[in-house]
Amino acid sequence: MSSDCWFLAAISSLGCNQQFIDRVCVIQDQAVGVYGFVFHRDGDWHHCIIDDKLFLRAPNYDESGDVVLGQYGVRRSNQEDQYQELFQRGSQALYFAQCRDQNETWVSLLEKAYAKAHGDYASISGGQTGEAIEDLTGGVTTEIYTTNILDTEAFWKNELSRIGKDFVFSCAAARWREWRPYLVVNERVREERRSGIVSQHAYAVLGTYEGHGQRLVKIRNPWGRKEWTGAWSDGSKEWDADWLKRLEHQFGDDGFFFMTYKDMLSKFKYIDRTRIFGPDWQVAQQWMSVQVPWSTLDYQTNYFSIDVPEDTEAVIVLSQLDDRYFKGLQGQYNYTLQFRVQKDSDHEEEYIARSKLNYELVRSVNVEVHLAKGTYSVLVKVEAVSTGREDVEKVIRDNIHRRDKITQIGKLYDLAHQKGQLPGTSSPGPSGTSTPSAVGARTPPAPASIDQGSTDSKDANGKDDNSEDPERDPNRNPWNASCVVGLRVYSKQPDLGLKVVVPTKDEIVENKPTLDRDDVAKSALDEVQVLADKVDEITGSVKGDDDDDDNEDARPTETRNDARDLTAPGKKRTQQPVESDQDEDDSDDESAASHDH
Repeated sequence: MSSDCWFLAAISSLGCNQQFIDRVCVIQDQAVGVYGFVFHRDGDWHHCIIDDKLFLRAPNYDESGDVVLGQYGVRRSNQEDQYQELFQRGSQALYFAQCRDQNETWVSLLEKAYAKAHGDYASISGGQTGEAIEDLTGGVTTEIYTTNILDTEAFWKNELSRIGKDFVFSCAAARWREWRPYLVVNERVREERRSGIVSQHAYAVLGTYEGHGQRLVKIRNPWGRKEWTGAWSDGSKEWDADWLKRLEHQFGDDGFFFMTYKDMLSKFKYIDRTRIFGPDWQVAQQWMSVQVPWSTLDYQTNYFSIDVPEDTEAVIVLSQLDDRYFKGLQGQYNYTLQFRVQKDSDHEEEYIARSKLNYELVRSVNVEVHLAKGTYSVLVKVEAVSTGREDVEKVIRDNIHRRDKITQIGKLYDLAHQKGQLPGTSSPGPSGTSTPSAVGARTPPAPASIDQGSTDSKDANGKDDNSEDPERDPNRNPWNASCVVGLRVYSKQPDLGLKVVVPTKDEIVENKPTLDRDDVAKSALDEVQVLADKVDEITGSVKGDDDDDDNEDARPTETRNDARDLTAPGKKRTQQPVESDQDEDDSDDESAASHDH
């Protein structure tokens, strides 16, 4: 059963610096019971105002019934007061998040505001701690697998030791279900083998200590219980009075524990590292909509351009819309993002930085890079996978009786997707296309549009294109994947420029982005190309010995090579832009619509 422990772990992680918590709750009036919070969403800060009414675990006294009263022995003259004191007082009476201090409710209020911003509590069930930290701080999270940390010394000194200043950390164990339930059936036995660390559960990293021959990490379980039982756990032999005083630690099942740096890298498989930006950092961002083909290995034709006036350190982030805010209307596809950064003066296959593919944090990818003065292009690659979810229109039709809820989620959906076009961009017309602005983004066109100048309703064979195809499955939708993506560039250059470039047809043909040299797909396609060339060479030499000169014109060699060249792996192919003014007859439209996936 999913929960919001990922979000509670993010709140715990901010405990490494109280200022991070103070920035989230921007205003409060305890006398009136009103609180204001801010959350970072899709590159912007959004506020959320709530009251102090919280859900309780127990019903009101008048609705409790005699069974509850008799079970707890509440049978006195002031039994209503006793009932309220027992069941409706303190943090332990709350239905959702609770504080260990019974007089505190700030965690519950923050959780309520976060749930309200997303629509309801169900929308924040299950997630990634690093993404929650981004929402609370406006930082940028990088996922790190401990097995990929080659220089543990540098990671300790340059990153983990800077916790609470430049970074916030969280960690988790067995995100890929390394310990599978069918191997060890008993959960208690599994936890004993992992020395108390719960699998597939998020933990907060609160601090580090180095001295007296030890490197220790302070970690907290957001449950407030179930701690590490290995070396340096509460009550272990490593502790003495001096260490307790030195680390200001107290024993108790409160979720706080210490462990060695080595044990942390061994027991936790996954670390979220969130970079926090101070007031000396500046951010520039642009968004655009992209149409995602069913099968593509190349980068999108539209790209981002960065103008760097002076040398600077930069953090470049490519993200998609946070669909948690319009849960239920995500659509039929999941998207994965990649990008590469190249200097305009360099060869198009050379790049200075490229994002790595994330396995868990799919909302965004990022790189940290030094940018010298000049102009850079950021090429974007988006891949879509059909999930089997219903499309947005069908979800709305099926839930039209829940008008209030659909309206609430629909407004959040519209607000998010407005980022795909800038003011002044025209809405999609009957042809399914839109006019892009010089600098900005485009709304996603339809996958197969009919040119408005064409009035012929027959296909190439003379058949009526509007007639129904009895073999066509009406329940199968054509591939129509479109994604809104945004690029944010954090730097210390306030004059850094960022724009979206929509190339012309000629520019697309001439400067078509290609696969990276070290891309696995490119290597595989190159191997196929080499093999195809060898086959052509062998078959051509054999036929050349047997064929007569008189049959030269009948040989299919030239035709076969032409057909292969159109789709030859590893070679450039002319690709028309998504929005094309080229006339198409209805037969092309029917052909495009027949490729249902």
